[in-house]
Amino acid sequence: MVIRGKEEEYPDALVVEEAVEEGWISVKDVTGKKRLEEYGIDKGEVEEISLALDLKSREVLMDQSHARFAAEVMGLVPKGTVYLLLKALRKEILNFDDYLKCLEILVSRGFRMSDDVYIEAVRLGKKLVEEGK
Repeated sequence: MVIRGKEEEYPDALVVEEAVEEGWISVKDVTGKKRLEEYGIDKGEVEEISLALDLKSREVLMDQSHARFAAEVMGLVPKGTVYLLLKALRKEILNFDDYLKCLEILVSRGFRMSDDVYIEAVRLGKKLVEEGK
């Protein structure tokens, strides 16, 4: 994926490549993908669920509702991007302004989030800050 991303000049590809080289991200072969094809989910999501099962992980990071359903059927606990941002806010990796900016950037770049989810994300972020995380 990094090779193709570099060929297509995606800036994230260089970040991922560096993270792999530094040991932040590891590359693994995935098994057991066939049983997930019936859910009609993307290849990357199939591989993520399969890898989580291979590694005996509990949580997976995914936002697509049908992929989240497949993960739940397989006994996993799906977490979304907003969850990850809230976790970064709680651990003070992000401050509240940066958290809001991340939400805005996601939406401006086509991340699908209902108004209700956006409002709840802001409310939860504010609550974390007010409670001292």
